[in-house]
Amino acid sequence: MHYIVERLTEEIILYGFLEKEKKEEYVYGLEVFAEKIVSYGILFVLALWMHMLMPSLLFLGFFFVIRTRTGGYHASSYQACLLSSIIILVMSMKVLLKWLLRYMCITYILLAGASLVIWFLSPVNHPNLNLDSEEVEGCRKSAREILLLECGGILIGHMMKLSMVYLASSAMGMIMCAVLIIMAKGLRQEVNNYGEKNGTS
Repeated sequence: MHYIVERLTEEIILYGFLEKEKKEEYVYGLEVFAEKIVSYGILFVLALWMHMLMPSLLFLGFFFVIRTRTGGYHASSYQACLLSSIIILVMSMKVLLKWLLRYMCITYILLAGASLVIWFLSPVNHPNLNLDSEEVEGCRKSAREILLLECGGILIGHMMKLSMVYLASSAMGMIMCAVLIIMAKGLRQEVNNYGEKNGTS
């Protein structure tokens, strides 16, 4: 992926559309964009293959929207991240969803616990982000606002008697986000506001 993006960037610079001095920035930005497109495309095809498009979109939507502000566990490489995403989606739709639908009361209990985790433990300041104190507070505020919106959406859906499949899929996205926050904290994938590893001086 990096080689392809780098060659593409060089071609664009050659035609004078980008500045040569900012090549590394362009390569990084395009590579991140390309990786997201590939990942989302694969997950979309998987959702179609499993015949669970709407539940998968709700799960991924609720998960990705709040995770952008909470952070959480990060794999060591793009390939590992993509593989993890595929496994999470398949396991969630084919195994966990059936269990959650059977015990919806437990689903809501897990959702309440996940909400507490997100409210009090996010954001996870991963070394790749290295946020300062002001940015951390901004992410925390945004995460809490999104949390309230998503919980509100599920509550309204419940009151409107929407399909339990849709409600459980949405809740599962938030629960998975909380699980990855706990994993990141447990694995100490975090730095403090001054770029130092937690527990060190």
